[in-house]
Amino acid sequence: MSTPSLGRGPVIAWDAVLAALACALDVTLFSYIGLSEERAPALAVIGYAVVGYAALLLRRRAPVLVFAALWVHSMVASLTPDLMYFPTVGLVVAIYTLADQRGNRAALWGLCLFTVPVGFNVADTVRGSEDPYRVAVMCAAGLLAYGAAGWVAGRLVRVSRELWRASAREALGAERLRIARELHDVVAHSVTVMVLQAAGAQRVLTADPARGVRALGEIESAGKQTMTELRRMLRVLRGDDTVGRLDPYEPRPGVDDLEALVAGVRSVGVPARLRVEGAPGEVNVEVALTAYRVVQEALTNVIRYARPGAAATVHVVWEGRTLRIRVSNEGPSAPRPSAASMSSGYGLRGLRERVALAGGELRAGPTRDGGFEVTATLPVAIPARPVAAGGVPDNRGALSNVD
Repeated sequence: MSTPSLGRGPVIAWDAVLAALACALDVTLFSYIGLSEERAPALAVIGYAVVGYAALLLRRRAPVLVFAALWVHSMVASLTPDLMYFPTVGLVVAIYTLADQRGNRAALWGLCLFTVPVGFNVADTVRGSEDPYRVAVMCAAGLLAYGAAGWVAGRLVRVSRELWRASAREALGAERLRIARELHDVVAHSVTVMVLQAAGAQRVLTADPARGVRALGEIESAGKQTMTELRRMLRVLRGDDTVGRLDPYEPRPGVDDLEALVAGVRSVGVPARLRVEGAPGEVNVEVALTAYRVVQEALTNVIRYARPGAAATVHVVWEGRTLRIRVSNEGPSAPRPSAASMSSGYGLRGLRERVALAGGELRAGPTRDGGFEVTATLPVAIPARPVAAGGVPDNRGALSNVD
């Protein structure tokens, strides 16, 4: 990912302004214009400065050559006593550009070479001074501080840009992982269910047409749900959706949809049941979606890998500010070839990433009887509401036990 920049025209314009300001400052501070009639005419000094500072227009394209040109420009001036001009500011700008564009090593070489014209400047300053050593030290320290400031500023700009790029790459990688998780979670479960429903419909369509028609209806329903979620994802990726706001016609699935999810698994011949304990609390949209995806992926793996007829249990426990989900199935495993062959191998890895982003923990592993268990612990944004009369919690997170 490239760093955002101005167009070529504005960049040259800014560099032209910088060159003009640096040139004016340099002539003002480091020349003897107007101090004596024996010095070079002011126009000669200004003309020589302008010629040298024109190189700064190319500083972004050829920082090393520009530094070399300005260094030669400074040395020629320093070795021309009648000119009485010691170009300095341009070299500081060139050192800054080296540190920014070419890195620390090139800038350090530039800083070392900068000491040569500085020496001529110091020698001219102390000539005729009553305290040459003190003046030399002060002058050298000041001039070298200019060069060091240019190097430090260039390094800071370069490091800041590299950190920005690293942050952008990290954000891009995180977004790719998020999209990959969403695509896997949206497609894997529905396609697995549709494949099994289609296989069942083929077997019973002639002997039991009514059952075959029901299976085709389940396939249609699963396909519509998948297209709804894919459509929502595409809208988010295209920037047509506002972060944190749900489309009322295309809501994201959450805890309230677990009952329908379990019922869909039962429709493909897996004895599944849903058990809920505790008073449900309100959760934010991302946590609710994560809870749904955990159950969805765990049940998808039950369909693929559990032996036919093995019971699966989805246990949802509300514990104050914590939502605990456990999905387990009886063992031993016996993969169904038609479903197991569609595994991407990224399901549990994606779940761990998703749960971690939601601030929770995920554990998955085999049980003693050869089955499998997935447990997720998620934070609840708002504490559970008190249970109303009749035992029904008064919020949208309420679920009934479905066996």
